[in-house]
Amino acid sequence: MGLSHLIVPPLLKENAKVYVVAPAGPSSFEALQKGMIRLKEFGFQVHLGEFVHPDSLCDESYLAASDEKRAKDLQEALADDSVDAIFITRGGYGTTRILHQIRWDNHWKPKWVIGFSDFTAFSLALLKYKNWCSISGPVIASTYTNDETETWKTFNEICQYHNLLTFQVQAINEQIEANGILIGGCLSLICTLIGTPFLPDFTNAFLILEDVGEPLYKIDRMLTQLYHCKIFDQINGLILGRWYNHENQFSKEYNDSIVKRCQQLTLHRKIPIIYDFPYGHFSNRVSIPIGSFVEYRKGVLKLYVQ
Repeated sequence: MGLSHLIVPPLLKENAKVYVVAPAGPSSFEALQKGMIRLKEFGFQVHLGEFVHPDSLCDESYLAASDEKRAKDLQEALADDSVDAIFITRGGYGTTRILHQIRWDNHWKPKWVIGFSDFTAFSLALLKYKNWCSISGPVIASTYTNDETETWKTFNEICQYHNLLTFQVQAINEQIEANGILIGGCLSLICTLIGTPFLPDFTNAFLILEDVGEPLYKIDRMLTQLYHCKIFDQINGLILGRWYNHENQFSKEYNDSIVKRCQQLTLHRKIPIIYDFPYGHFSNRVSIPIGSFVEYRKGVLKLYVQ
């Protein structure tokens, strides 16, 4: 994947028009209203998709609306040149069901698309077909609403300033310097896309991974799948977020086991493995620009958004 071909959408300015869509699960009216207030505090003009509110006619209660309706909202937001950014209401499940309904060959004005978790599937497809950077960050009807200061702060640094993000990090093979393109997100979604036309090339990638609610053996199985698919052979570095176990609890032992398994699967590569990065399914996580350029040197990780 060539850096020169990556597209960073324009800065989001005050009065930017932002569109809210629900490509996956349903959201409560109260949670949606809180998120809209936050967007308006940034000075954005907020527009809701037609099918954002839960559709009582939808057969599946875990989806916001039918596949056709959810895809229609997302497609219209992408095609509207007056829209500067698209926000996803929440994760859950459902985005992979509509990827094939998006008209990827259409010309769209570059714009920021912001989501998390299930959104991983769309952000990777967007990188594959459009070479757009996107943001794994705030979801406006999130269940993680108690304290998201850092989530919104880093979102702001990316979208409104294109600022460099710098982190002091812990790493295995910490003396090995590396750079690449930041690709990844939720591990289970990455594995779901393997064998589909929506997974981007991982050559020279800096792979970031996290997940939630999975027993350790399932995380092991998914990491082993990445190994057998030769994805670990292609990447220049690995970033592991903070993993929450099958009881949605943070456990150092659980996280240490994941780090150890990643070491085993990359012994033949000697790449830096950054761990305990403040990204994952928890409140106040950092927002990250998927598709940005990454540089790691001696305990310092830099994400370039330019």
